[in-house]
Amino acid sequence: MPDHEDSLGGETLDGDAKADRAEQSLGDGSTLGGGDTSSLSDTNDGEGDHLAAGLPVIDLGARFEIEGELGQGGMGAVLLARDKSLGRQVAIKRILGTMIRSSATISRFIIEAKSIAALNHNNIVQIHEFGQDADGPLIVIEYVSGGSLLERLRKGKLDPEEAIRITCQLCDALTLAHGKGIIHRDIKPANVLMTEDGVPKLTDFGLAKDESTDTGVTEDGSVLGTPDYMAPEQRRDSTSVDERSDLWSLAATFYHTLTGKSPKVIRERDIPVNMRDFLMQALEEDPADRFASAAEFKKALDSTASNVIATPVKELTSGVCPACNAVNGENRKFCGECAESLRAVCLGCDIEMAVWDKICGECGGSQTDLRQQAAEKEAEIRDFLDNGDWKAVILLDPNNNEALRLKTTAEKAVGEKVNAEKTVAMVAGKYVIFVIFGTALAMAVFAWQFRISEGDGVLDYWGVESANLLRHANNVELIKLDSADTAESDSTLTIDGTLHNIFLAKDISSRKGLIHARHMLILDHTYLWKESSPVDIQSWDFALRFRDGGKEVTLVFHTQSRTVQMLNNNKPLIMGPMFDNLLYYLTPMLAPQEQ
Repeated sequence: MPDHEDSLGGETLDGDAKADRAEQSLGDGSTLGGGDTSSLSDTNDGEGDHLAAGLPVIDLGARFEIEGELGQGGMGAVLLARDKSLGRQVAIKRILGTMIRSSATISRFIIEAKSIAALNHNNIVQIHEFGQDADGPLIVIEYVSGGSLLERLRKGKLDPEEAIRITCQLCDALTLAHGKGIIHRDIKPANVLMTEDGVPKLTDFGLAKDESTDTGVTEDGSVLGTPDYMAPEQRRDSTSVDERSDLWSLAATFYHTLTGKSPKVIRERDIPVNMRDFLMQALEEDPADRFASAAEFKKALDSTASNVIATPVKELTSGVCPACNAVNGENRKFCGECAESLRAVCLGCDIEMAVWDKICGECGGSQTDLRQQAAEKEAEIRDFLDNGDWKAVILLDPNNNEALRLKTTAEKAVGEKVNAEKTVAMVAGKYVIFVIFGTALAMAVFAWQFRISEGDGVLDYWGVESANLLRHANNVELIKLDSADTAESDSTLTIDGTLHNIFLAKDISSRKGLIHARHMLILDHTYLWKESSPVDIQSWDFALRFRDGGKEVTLVFHTQSRTVQMLNNNKPLIMGPMFDNLLYYLTPMLAPQEQ
């Protein structure tokens, strides 16, 4: 059965929810927007009965035969039913319990019904009826029997071609929705249902924003959506979103389908090489740097897809035969079940290796990358040959000697080009080795002299005591920050007179990589950083707190501007390329699942 329980709004938290509940919900894949029954019942303003009374009455028992329950959440349930008059299966989504007395819940229910009704598209779940019975409001919608995209992804990532196909079809659905002024605000794999034929259908418009008829259900500053798939601007305020926010969520969903990993932490190295530029643009922090529309998103994806070369290297489990899936010893050369060869040749050095090895133990070459390079070279050769004048002649006269000569000449030219490239690469490689060795030696001497001459200057800038704490403090704490407007407490940090919430605090005193972070903060900044004029930063991203005994020093960081400031002396610095390396070590430590 489809994963309808994820489309009920049951894991929702509205904008008035407590900060501690919001913190708990961040990163767990749930939806922010209205979930806890007790909090929602508190929002009952007495208008819920009035709203329900205005809905048409549906005789559920007379029209439909209930066959079972597809899912249930804190807001309601989805039932599987059969339409007696038309003889088809439908899904009935309804509000249950105390939620029928919440005007906000009913308003969102009405918004969902109107949004779906306005969107007649093959890639959007269609509405059949909307009304109420004695038990409260309900929506009769199209039943999609193939399960959700999330269920598919629980089995592993999709083939690139399938991921691209599904995403392009969702682009078509969003083109229609955005054209009618409807912003979905909760695009994620759980809200994409799949037919048995593999057609994706966007569902759950309960958090949708209709820009043409905004009812004001969503208050300014409220947060609605699913954290892992929410655009950065949506995390701050769900009322300020536009179609580009939906496209960020679609890109996050596409990332999930390509990599099989949640977009909670997006790592560029996990993205297929030929998809990186497209996805990183689609996932830009600033909406102005993303694709402006779903049509533009699809066009760029189509263009990227035209260059996709499927990787022939299969990801196999050690010892498992690729032909029959029989389990063999890792040292066997042939499968004991089907006699299939379990050996392959490295594309980089021609050394024999196991078929399931992704990296050659001799030359360190990635078989996936090498196979892709070979495929690209083959495509180049084919393109060269396909553009030759001989092609049409051979089709008309297969024995034409001149045409065959041209074909041979073209093949020879390409072969010579490839050989020449290899020769140049080999010769250049030797010189490069000498250059690298000489440069490394010179840099080592320079660094040694530089550290001696500039070491005292580093200590003077930070302050000797602070610099020593950065280098040697026994206790180091990594803190994730967000702006705050609450009173100062143990869960806040004051920076330049502005309170910041402490979202996450981790003791990283013994974590691998800390020594590199200390090195970058103490030794490297003298020639890679530059002193900054005072900056007006309202929201800092994270902090490092160094403690030893009764002494402490705190550094705060702003990712976008690459600014680091020591709170002890309020001296800001602009970091250079070392900032990327620092984020590389610190970002994995900020992940909630590692607590």
